[in-house]
Amino acid sequence: MRILLPLLLSTACACGGGTQTAPRGRVPTAELDTPSILRAHLSATTELFAEQRTSDQVRDAMDGVSGGERRTLRLHLALALADEMAAAEPRDRRRMRREHDRILRALGRVRADDFASDVAFVEMWSAWRNGRANADRLAERYTTRHRESGGELIYVAWLIRGEIDAEADEWEDAADDYRYLLGALDHPLYPFALLRTAHSQRERGQGEEARATLTEVVALSCREMSEQAEMVVRVAAAEIDARLVDGRSPDCGTEAAPRGEDERPPGFQ
Repeated sequence: MRILLPLLLSTACACGGGTQTAPRGRVPTAELDTPSILRAHLSATTELFAEQRTSDQVRDAMDGVSGGERRTLRLHLALALADEMAAAEPRDRRRMRREHDRILRALGRVRADDFASDVAFVEMWSAWRNGRANADRLAERYTTRHRESGGELIYVAWLIRGEIDAEADEWEDAADDYRYLLGALDHPLYPFALLRTAHSQRERGQGEEARATLTEVVALSCREMSEQAEMVVRVAAAEIDARLVDGRSPDCGTEAAPRGEDERPPGFQ
């Protein structure tokens, strides 16, 4: 059974609809719960995230299981611990981290490409969710080593790279990271990447460009979209004080929103 996490948004403020430039600020005017958005997408597209189970539930499922199935469950246990650590008290977090790291060290010796990609992703996801210093290195390594075997995970890995760079105020690097998704125009997370591209433009003082990009995000409401994308559109609309009617732009016509040209980060082949 697939479980989608709620997509949480903080209250968005109206931001000067009469102006022609988007305001510049360290924190976007409407904050997304990015981990929940990415996890909801992964739960719908990957086996690794298909179920959200607690660590205790995974341990119960491991009783009497051996071989490859047990190996897979151990990876699910590491993933559950990664998410639980993010909300745990410091003492519990240290205990969880020891178990989590021990599991990943053992699983890291497995050489199967697909499984190795999943292990590397869980390690990167955990480092990002828990603010580890090596998160940036792990995200860069994942997008470099697992381009072919990563499947849907590679898209999310590029977004995580972008979020890590944004948190470090490296907005130019973040824009390059988000660009990977800008080459996947029909991807459910394309609107998110476009929104965060607008934020990177704003943080670099490109107010006019940021507002234009946010307008492009709102225009995506004219297409069929995932629940994640619909919420991203509402955030973009709030940031430029654009009106939506039943979640769609009043300017939606019979034609689909314009499509841009495929893009890739510099050096990506």
